[in-house]
Amino acid sequence: MSAAEFLVEHDRLFVTYARGLTAAEWQQPSLCERWNTHQVLAHLVVGYSMPPLELAGAMVTHRGNFNRANAAAADRLASRLTPDELIT
Repeated sequence: MSAAEFLVEHDRLFVTYARGLTAAEWQQPSLCERWNTHQVLAHLVVGYSMPPLELAGAMVTHRGNFNRANAAAADRLASRLTPDELIT
């Protein structure tokens, strides 16, 4: 199995798992101290959905701090989309 095939399979397994979570499980605290499970999903998705210019703007807003820019983007995405919408 190539690295690309492995990543596609990993994503497929993750989506299958995530679709099985209940509404209550999406609201559970995660191991990331400031996020619940829904927000962690948004963090994973934001990298696939954020246009480069938007990332650049977020970096400027957050004084070049990638972690803060990424966290803010994930929080906004989680507030706009449900877990089902993020998975899709």
